[in-house]
Amino acid sequence: MIYVPAKFAAEAIIEAIDASIKLIVCITEGIPILDMLKVKKELKKNKGKIKAVVAVDYAGHPCDWRSLKYLANKYNFKLINDNCHALGAKINGDYGYAVKYADIIVQSYHPVKNFTTGEGGALLTNSNKLNQKFLEIRNHSMIRNKK
Repeated sequence: MIYVPAKFAAEAIIEAIDASIKLIVCITEGIPILDMLKVKKELKKNKGKIKAVVAVDYAGHPCDWRSLKYLANKYNFKLINDNCHALGAKINGDYGYAVKYADIIVQSYHPVKNFTTGEGGALLTNSNKLNQKFLEIRNHSMIRNKK
């Protein structure tokens, strides 16, 4: 998995999910967004081994999603958009860019974000399969009794 290093403790969940996942950090120096040259290099070096790329749209600045989508199709990996700091951002005038490129979009509504409900967040996807999995694991996989 290629990702931007955790800025907050909650983002360490990526590491907690599966300690056997190889994590590769490819950030632009001084800016917490993906460095596309480093990403391409790691994808070539680890061909077929990368299962996902987590890209952070930080401070309202989206990543190069068109290039990431091209690479995802070429190397067969999932794209995850950490969109927590970019609600309201747009690419070529399009506010809905995130769902067009990423398989999963992660949003946080924590008070330090630019859109807040005080706490909480959301996972967005266009995939019925992923949506079903998210519904199964939300609330710590506790399923309400259907009585």
